[in-house]
Amino acid sequence: MTISCRINLQRAAFCLQADFELPVNSGVTVLFGRSGCGKTSLLRAIAGLEPETVGEIRVNGQSWLNGGQTMPVQHRSLGYVFQEASLFPHLNVRRNLLFGFQRIPDQRRRISPDELIALLQLESLLDRYPAELSGGQRQRIAIAAALLTNPDLLLMDEPLAALDNTSKGEILPYLNRLCSRFSLPIIYVTHSLEEAVVLGDQMLLMEAGQIIARGAISELLHRTELPGMQGETIPNLLDAVVEPAAESALQPDSQQDLEAGSMPHVTMRLKGTSQLLCVTPDRDWPLEEGEIREEVRLRIEARDLILSHHRLEGTSCENQLAVRIDKIAVESPQDDMLLQQAGACYRVTLSLAFSASDSLPDSVGSVTDAFVYPAQKLLLRLTQQQIHRMQLREGQDAWVLVNKISLL
Repeated sequence: MTISCRINLQRAAFCLQADFELPVNSGVTVLFGRSGCGKTSLLRAIAGLEPETVGEIRVNGQSWLNGGQTMPVQHRSLGYVFQEASLFPHLNVRRNLLFGFQRIPDQRRRISPDELIALLQLESLLDRYPAELSGGQRQRIAIAAALLTNPDLLLMDEPLAALDNTSKGEILPYLNRLCSRFSLPIIYVTHSLEEAVVLGDQMLLMEAGQIIARGAISELLHRTELPGMQGETIPNLLDAVVEPAAESALQPDSQQDLEAGSMPHVTMRLKGTSQLLCVTPDRDWPLEEGEIREEVRLRIEARDLILSHHRLEGTSCENQLAVRIDKIAVESPQDDMLLQQAGACYRVTLSLAFSASDSLPDSVGSVTDAFVYPAQKLLLRLTQQQIHRMQLREGQDAWVLVNKISLL
């Protein structure tokens, strides 16, 4: 089952052309690009809100658009969350939530109101009216109402754009929780790279009405030649699995530790490798209703990585990973001013080794056939002087020290 879209939308001074296919288990696909590139137009075309759209749209084997024949908007199994929360002002929160839910057949009710109310912590708001809510609260209600229609596809058009930074910070964890809980394909429009990093799995990058790049967010973030991917900070995203022993380790050692908000380290194994990282989670992570989140995403900023020829002993940095230098490339020309400010000239791509056993050779440039280097990668910036001083070259085995890790 897939979501396929091959469409054209012609306007006086703008032409939208999109051709992509997503598996239904694709998670959150971020539609990313600069303002005015056509993100909202594409979302509206998928929803059936742009009547001049031609082409083909199929969702779960159902034809939403075929040539010039289109399925009416109200018959498409989709939820749509706008920039401004769309709620009925004369209905309280409870009745807003149930409005769409009560109009779908019982056999389609996969998501229950009680589950969603608990997940988004809406219990205290149920008897209030939209005018009595903050912007962040209204948007949480709008997201819940869209999900309760139990759609095959959820479209979200910059749902945080109208919120202040405080409200954004409050609602992002809820969105992250929703994405983790429900196996529902979501297309999420944003021009915020931070939102894309926190929420997204896949990315469609748009420029001037066309999709110019697509793929896993962790991969596109490293392509700094693409528009919107430049910046002083480079977030590295890694997939990891919580080790079984971590469940017992999640309990603080004493009541004093618990009262102090202390959380012990949790051991995580990087997917596709046998390498381990020790991570200190936030106090409310990773317990969700008493269960361990087995699969997690880690965020490591490029500035928090230190490259070494050898594994270092006697250091306060407990997380060290075996890597191979995959690529050394000069930064793209459009970053010249930024690079002068940051003092960086090269970006170095590191492939994670399969294992970090003590048998990894410390000598520069060694090759070990026992090692398998999977797709997970790290990227950091180094100056020309650092490259020459360390005599770095592609294909070398090395170690990277990780100073800070965040959980998404």
